[in-house]
Amino acid sequence: PRGKMADGEGETKPEWRDQPQNTAEKPLIAMDSLLDTFGGLEADLRRQEVSVAASEDYCMRFCQALIQYAGSRNSMQHALPLLEVYRLSIQSFAAARSHLSPESDSVGLVLKRLALSCFELLLSVPDTEISYDAWMQFHHSVQAAHCSLLELGNVDLQALLRITSEGGAWRNPTLSSLLAGQPTEPTQVCKFITLEGPQFLEMRLKHLLKVGDSTKAMLLAKCCTESDDIVNKTAFRQTYISQLCNLLPDEEAMKEISSVEGKEVLDIICNLEAEGQENTAFILCTTYLTQQLQQESTYCSWELTLFWSKLQRRIDPSLESFLERCRQFGVIAKTVYHLIFLVRVIQTEAEQQGLAVSIELCVRALQIPQPVDPQTKTSVCKTVACLLPDDLEVLRGCQLTEFLLSHSQQAYASLEELYQKPDQKYDEENGIVPNSLRCELLLALKAHWPFDPEFWDWKTLKRHCLQLLGVELPAGSQ
Repeated sequence: PRGKMADGEGETKPEWRDQPQNTAEKPLIAMDSLLDTFGGLEADLRRQEVSVAASEDYCMRFCQALIQYAGSRNSMQHALPLLEVYRLSIQSFAAARSHLSPESDSVGLVLKRLALSCFELLLSVPDTEISYDAWMQFHHSVQAAHCSLLELGNVDLQALLRITSEGGAWRNPTLSSLLAGQPTEPTQVCKFITLEGPQFLEMRLKHLLKVGDSTKAMLLAKCCTESDDIVNKTAFRQTYISQLCNLLPDEEAMKEISSVEGKEVLDIICNLEAEGQENTAFILCTTYLTQQLQQESTYCSWELTLFWSKLQRRIDPSLESFLERCRQFGVIAKTVYHLIFLVRVIQTEAEQQGLAVSIELCVRALQIPQPVDPQTKTSVCKTVACLLPDDLEVLRGCQLTEFLLSHSQQAYASLEELYQKPDQKYDEENGIVPNSLRCELLLALKAHWPFDPEFWDWKTLKRHCLQLLGVELPAGSQ
């Protein structure tokens, strides 16, 4: 057939993309051409000594030939021709394997990709589209190739052989029960997962999601996530968690999501965002952050808050919406850390426009009941001082609170410096935060004081502060 084609009125080797697929004759001619091409590649390989260079060259030309005949075909429209292309490819590569160097990385890679591509075809094509004779021919070819490769220590076709022996990609009884949500024997599930392997399982998941079988995808992903036979479960857990997000606000879904470790949730959020699934990433981030706020968990909270703020602003650019969501988070937050994290993202995204909400959250942080690490409350005071740097009364209140929490000489020195500045009259009408909120802030600060110095001069306050430092002022000193 090769000579006939080469001599025939300037014809070139036919490619699938150039040939109509509604006749039986032309596909057969193409298969003969493909078989001749593979045969020629094997003959060239046999004439050379076994080497990495020769193996790499063979693998490259083999892939080029395979792409030429199968690369542009749609599996649903051309199932039988594609199945034959893969059958001949597997058969030919197995025949050439003994002449390929085991030191060539391309050899193992080509075999793996060949098996995966073939499996992808079988996932997409209904069993009814393939005749019994065609299926048995394919099965016997895979079986013979697997036996040949097994002698060389290669098992890349093992999962594919099992599938062909079962009569189809979806015929495994354990898999059928699993996807139907029926009870399954744990030992049989374990056996299925072990034989299938993570790469084939990932392809099953992708196919189920592609065709819209989200329920089956979630069941399979959950099974793989819980399996001890899969080392790297990231892809499976991501699929499972992503599908759970679609069920929210289902209580069980929220419980499952909150049980995942924080760092892994961050990884999933990053992956989803990179894959263009921003809405799912946002739902997951919001849900997990909400759970953390309610459960007082601070592990990875800063990263989660930061991710949430970026996703929120991207999905809904409205600054008002962003600030309102921050305010809502502040209402349910139970730790100072969470509230400070929210203030940080507000200042990054909204600056002066978010000042009032930031002060509200700081007031909430100051009102969280003791016991709280004094240094944590001190950080709130420092945050308020940064937010309102021109309000002397607030600055003095923050610094006095910091001193009373820490009893440090440095805090006292800063307090003394503030009280040596001239008093200022606060302009209520032109204040940058509402006066009612400012009053609430001052009251929240005063709640940490063991005395009320409102009508004291600096001399009186100084004496009380020095006493707390263990210093007694001589009588009549200033």
